[in-house]
Amino acid sequence: WGRHCAHDLASVQALFKAAEAFLGHRKGGLGMAAIGACAGFGAICGSSLATAATMGQVALPELKRLGYAGSLATGTLAAGGTLGILIPPSVMLIVMGPVVGVPATDLFAAAVLPGLLLSGIFIAWTLLRCWHNPALGPALPMEMRPQSMGPVILDLMIGVLPVIVVILATLGVI
Repeated sequence: WGRHCAHDLASVQALFKAAEAFLGHRKGGLGMAAIGACAGFGAICGSSLATAATMGQVALPELKRLGYAGSLATGTLAAGGTLGILIPPSVMLIVMGPVVGVPATDLFAAAVLPGLLLSGIFIAWTLLRCWHNPALGPALPMEMRPQSMGPVILDLMIGVLPVIVVILATLGVI
C-alpha cells in the first residue's frame, strides 16, 4: 500500500503547490503548506511512513532551496508525516479495529477530529516559531508569489479536488 502511495508524486506535488500558493506569502508559509499537504496525503495514503517519505522527497528540497532552517524543515515534515497514521482511512485504524473489537468505521469517525486538530496545532506552532524567529522560515520572495488570486484558487482546486475525490471514494467504499 505504501509503495502505491509513494508512486503518485504528481498528485502530491499538486497538493503541495496548492498549499504553497495559499500560504507561501507568510513567514513559515511553506512549512505550514508542507504540514497541510502531509495531512491531505495522509488522508489518501493512510500510512505515516509513506507520507513522511513522499513529502520529504517533494517538500524538503523546496524548503532548503528557499532558505528554511534545517530544524524547521525536517521538524515540520516529521510532524506532518505522523498524520498519515491518524487521519482516516488509516492503515493502523483498519488493523486496530478487529484487535480491540471496534468497527473500523467507528475508529475512522473518532480519528477525524484529532487528526484535524493535530494538523492545526502543527501549523500554529510553525506560525508561532516563525513569528518569533523569522529567519527560521522566510516567506516566498515577491517574484515567486502569485500576482492574483486566480492562479491560487486554480492551484488549490487542482491540488485539493483529487484528494477530496479519493477520500470520499475510499470512505464511501468502506
